[in-house]
Amino acid sequence: MNSEKVLRICRIISAFLVIVFAVKSGIDYLQYSSVNNSAPFSTWILVNAVYFLVPAAAVFILGIIKGNANKKGYAG
Repeated sequence: MNSEKVLRICRIISAFLVIVFAVKSGIDYLQYSSVNNSAPFSTWILVNAVYFLVPAAAVFILGIIKGNANKKGYAG
């Protein structure tokens, strides 16, 4: 698989995870009630970020690294 395809796939996966983070956070905001929850809403956002944004960043960075390695002719 050439580096352009790898980078494109990683960008698509990263974009998908960012979109899922935004949708999930929006749904959580609509369902959040401070009376029923002891955790503040910012904690929910932080958990969503750990679940979705950290992997999105990792996939994006790995795609860039893999793409650059393929362009330079490294095998691996």
